[in-house]
Amino acid sequence: MSKAKRILIITLALMLAVVMMLTGCTTKNPATTETTTGTVATTESLPNDDPAAKKLDISFLGWNAANIVDGNAVEAMLEQKFNVDIKIPKVDVYNQDQLKLTLASGEMPEFLLSYEDDDKLYEEDQLTRTIPRSLVQKYMPKYYEKVNATPFLWDKANKTNEDEFVSLFEINDSLFDNNIMTLAIKYNWVENLKLKVPGNVEEVAKNLFMTDTAFTLDEYTEYLRAFTEDDPDQNGAKDTVGQSGYPHLFHIYTFFNAFGLDYYNNSKAADGSAVEMFNSPMFKEATKYLQSVYQKGYIDKEVWTIGIWDTWKKFDTNKSGMVPVSTDYLQAWAAPRPPQSRLNADPNNKVLLSPGVQAYPDVGIDPMYNTSPKSGPYVVRKDVSDEKLIRFLQILEYIIMDPEGSVLVNAGKEGRDYYWDGEPFKSSIVQRPDVQLGGNTGIGVFGQSRISATFKYYAGKYSNAAAKYIMGPDAIWAKYRYYPYKKDLEQKTKSEDLQREVLPDAMNLALEFVSKMATENKNVDNEWAAFQDKLKGARYNEWADEVNKSPLYTDYFPALSRYNTIK
Repeated sequence: MSKAKRILIITLALMLAVVMMLTGCTTKNPATTETTTGTVATTESLPNDDPAAKKLDISFLGWNAANIVDGNAVEAMLEQKFNVDIKIPKVDVYNQDQLKLTLASGEMPEFLLSYEDDDKLYEEDQLTRTIPRSLVQKYMPKYYEKVNATPFLWDKANKTNEDEFVSLFEINDSLFDNNIMTLAIKYNWVENLKLKVPGNVEEVAKNLFMTDTAFTLDEYTEYLRAFTEDDPDQNGAKDTVGQSGYPHLFHIYTFFNAFGLDYYNNSKAADGSAVEMFNSPMFKEATKYLQSVYQKGYIDKEVWTIGIWDTWKKFDTNKSGMVPVSTDYLQAWAAPRPPQSRLNADPNNKVLLSPGVQAYPDVGIDPMYNTSPKSGPYVVRKDVSDEKLIRFLQILEYIIMDPEGSVLVNAGKEGRDYYWDGEPFKSSIVQRPDVQLGGNTGIGVFGQSRISATFKYYAGKYSNAAAKYIMGPDAIWAKYRYYPYKKDLEQKTKSEDLQREVLPDAMNLALEFVSKMATENKNVDNEWAAFQDKLKGARYNEWADEVNKSPLYTDYFPALSRYNTIK
């Protein structure tokens, strides 16, 4: 799944130095007797630590729940291990109408991976209960150890007092998210046209190549031109285009990332203030560049109307030479998407992955999509007892923090769904070709671990490549990563609330502006002021002003200073 679109919640990752600090942290277990807090009556006797002590019914709603197949192997294994009967409503947590209807109908599941506002669910809607810190510390010790090493992570969940939380969030223990946009390129066409590839090229898996160096804008433009005009498929017809994409700024990222732009990461203005993406002069430059290559016919003319699967199909066939893809797509579940779909279609197909395009030498091109270590808060229904909460915490610890559980919920059942290509947990997972991850395996429903050390298990035959080029602060592509200039991780400002309120409208205005400039060949400088006025009308500047009240991002993580901010 693609993080950017799969989740509109902001996440961030901690640096390697921070991770080392986390793993060195120790905690003391509380007393064995706890009392229920919040809105639930006191429980005098709690179950012992054996998860099989008493069978319980648990209703749970997480990502991919709408597609889950009842009684799938992952669900059955969890039920047996923890002596529970799991009930999963067929609700799409990303569909706000479905989710709101479920909550309003009184059919809220007992445990919910919520993309709603967890504060609102507790304080205003009164649908959820609090979670005692002591229970988290006792029944999720590995999780607690990591989170407790950075105390401000508790702030968002800690709305009642320091010993109770309104939610539990996923954590990302690596500064560098595994889900970044990259550029997939038909390497056969590169070879046919004898184009120069910047940097060092390595064949990291059969017919999959990666380069350690980003394209300059001139090099990238030449690829666009050559793939459009020089008959790269050698069929004698002028029927190809440099790049395809679909109508969302997330997928036209090649152009905007090249200029160090990302709509979740603000940049530093000349006066030292933070400037959001659509206010940035660099956005104007990026729009002019897109306009130029679009008018020359180097970009698919259908980019404003096409669907994403049709976009990928153009790359998989001989229509377009390049397409933006997520590095997430190296995982086994993304076999139907580029680059895997192109590689699997024909044993002679070759794909090159590039870290992207860099318009200026000092501009970062790979934004950190996860800019907070927490994501996707789990909330607990108001009437859930401590007995049932404890069982859930035990399950959550297993599927998020335990390598065995994390692999189970992400890759399925060993032998049936996948096998190890070497020593278990020290090698790659190879997904069986006849297995379709999703509803039959329970992938994602029970938890989405963002622990960086586990990512290699899911990338299958591309695991080594992912680890070498993508994962962690020492990966080859890390030099192109950048982080926000300012960020309110402690949430003392209204910036996060305003972002949720204004960003969707601002995104639509920006896409409208970019498409109009490109298709109608308007004068970007002349139209810029009117675009900025529309943003103000959508309260975009109000959000930007609130962001400026936030601390510098490096105030939280000084070790980040070795990497780029947006210029």
